[in-house]
Amino acid sequence: TNTFDVGIPELNSPSFSVEYHEMLKRVFEAITKYSQAVGTSTISWNHYSLQLASFDPMFNASVNLLISQAANPNSEVHQQLYNDFIQNYGTYYVSNVIVGGIAHLYTFVRESYHKNAT
Repeated sequence: TNTFDVGIPELNSPSFSVEYHEMLKRVFEAITKYSQAVGTSTISWNHYSLQLASFDPMFNASVNLLISQAANPNSEVHQQLYNDFIQNYGTYYVSNVIVGGIAHLYTFVRESYHKNAT
């Protein structure tokens, strides 16, 4: 299970991605079943982005060691090389980050509203 915390409790819910797909389903239904017009708008606020520098030479040496000595791990020694690598560097490498947010706005317009407004 993957978890993440973005500082906004509503977004930490596992249902967040499901809710997004439910919105797409609702938009599709509004267009096809009810002949509604749907306007969408997406706004993003990128406060800043960060691009990390090249890999450290020690990291590159560690990767090369794994490739040369344990490309197909089949022993405790090979497993220990991988364990040491993960202990030193972790399981993920973040190469860039964009800090900000994104908002999606959906506007549903019924045919009756359109007739009254024109």
